[in-house]
Amino acid sequence: MSDVENRLLVLYLVNLIEFPITRSQVTECLNGSELMDYFTLQQTLSSLVDIGLLEEKNDSTSEDSSTTWFYLTDAGQTSLQNFVERIAPHVRQAVDRYVSTNRRKLEKDDAVSATYFPHAETENFMVKCGVYDYGHLLLEMVVSVDTRDQAKMIVANWRANGGGLYHKIIEALSTTPTANNETIPEP
Repeated sequence: MSDVENRLLVLYLVNLIEFPITRSQVTECLNGSELMDYFTLQQTLSSLVDIGLLEEKNDSTSEDSSTTWFYLTDAGQTSLQNFVERIAPHVRQAVDRYVSTNRRKLEKDDAVSATYFPHAETENFMVKCGVYDYGHLLLEMVVSVDTRDQAKMIVANWRANGGGLYHKIIEALSTTPTANNETIPEP
């Protein structure tokens, strides 16, 4: 495919998802479906951001990974509308099938993130956990732990249970405490 077709394909995917999509999700769809090789995809994402058709938002940096979300800009939407027919129908159908089959997973992946990094001034590690709704921050928590192993464990547990923990935190914070520290739910 040409550079133009690659750009349109990425715009098509981001538009089809209808919520911000992470770099790893774009890679999983287009590289995993063998529609675009990894290096071409990364170059295409960068060029789309550079020319203003996609907006890029970085969540955080750690020694393991960084979560980057991509949003379709108004210019990207207009470009896609004007040139979508340049994407081969069988390619559009492959992306449509992938999104239809994986929509729940894509939404869940977007909901919870966790990362860790060394503290700049101590030997501790900082763990940053977040819950997102379509790329919009609902809850963010940063904790300090003594070891890398503790940090890794918190990241794994948050990724597995963060959504449920978010609801428990909101519930706990939304109740009225009594004098003896018992809580009484609001009606």
